[in-house]
Amino acid sequence: MSSDRASAGVFMPSWLCPRPVERSRLFELDARLGALGNIAQVLIPLSLVVSAVWLGPWVLLPLIFPVPLFVAMPWLIRRVRQPEWLLLAGILGLGCSLAVSIAMTGGLRSPLVPWAVFIWPGVNARFNRRAGALIIVVISVLMAGAVLVAPPRPPAPAAAVLVCLLAAVVTTAYYTGVLSRAESDQRAAATIDPLTGLLSRAALATRFDDLRREAVQHRWPLSVVVCDIDHFKRVNDTWGHDRGDTVLRAAAATLELGARSSDLLCRFGGEEFILVLPGVPTGEAVEVAERLRAAVAQAEPGGLPVTASFGVSCAYGADIDFAALFRAADAALYRAKAAGRNQVAADAGAEGADPAQAGRPEPVNPR
Repeated sequence: MSSDRASAGVFMPSWLCPRPVERSRLFELDARLGALGNIAQVLIPLSLVVSAVWLGPWVLLPLIFPVPLFVAMPWLIRRVRQPEWLLLAGILGLGCSLAVSIAMTGGLRSPLVPWAVFIWPGVNARFNRRAGALIIVVISVLMAGAVLVAPPRPPAPAAAVLVCLLAAVVTTAYYTGVLSRAESDQRAAATIDPLTGLLSRAALATRFDDLRREAVQHRWPLSVVVCDIDHFKRVNDTWGHDRGDTVLRAAAATLELGARSSDLLCRFGGEEFILVLPGVPTGEAVEVAERLRAAVAQAEPGGLPVTASFGVSCAYGADIDFAALFRAADAALYRAKAAGRNQVAADAGAEGADPAQAGRPEPVNPR
């Protein structure tokens, strides 16, 4: 079956991969490993061949079936409808042949034991928990059997132990590094907006909760500023979406430059941005928004005379709630739009919530 035919076919679920996203993991690791990803295909055979000088031909058993299969695996798995079974056969074949080699070269004294550990990263990276648990149980049983049935042998030469250990450590470290980078990339994708580099909407809730708890503890005000690029649809319609993306990136950079390191700035969606100002009451938040408004207009994002409108809201203590603050700031933003755009408007009830006006002691402002 050709790769085009395999990729164009309807998804066929299996016990190992009941969902398409789980099957995509089979391909993701190979893509991330790249050209150096075949380091195991070099180090495993090399360490086995070198070790055979001291340990005998049983060490070469994994080279008969599993290693050649894994060498061809990147090509094979893209040409079958359910590649997970082919990969499972390769992993179990490696486990069986490795178990026999370990048994015939000393059991726990075998220098091949570290290679059993190498199997775990690949299994966890490619399969879901259910399939991974099954594979690990099977491999563990094989290894335990290899230790139990191993005939008595003298300790392996130190040189053989060193060769296998170094090869296993280098390969496992490389795979672990790739998996760590994959996890880091996924985490960044969930928290960073890819277009502007600002925090994403998904990351806003967690970060806002942290700022809310801090504001309640220290009795600080918490202000929310909503920013919307004026007539952004006109930019896309007139200049194209590429130019629109340039405008968004430049506007985001301008807003980020005007924010403090303690402020929370994110792209909320489309041409809308949100700035959370901890410890800043309404009056100062309006001043910040006005400064940012002027900065955006002066910067001419994307080389166009683009402006932005801003809405401001503020709350204190137990009254701090993101949904309520956003609604109030968004309503103020629409008033700024209705008044002619390129303006800042504040929530009418925000100042009334100021503890100084409500007879409560003024909180210490960290600004």
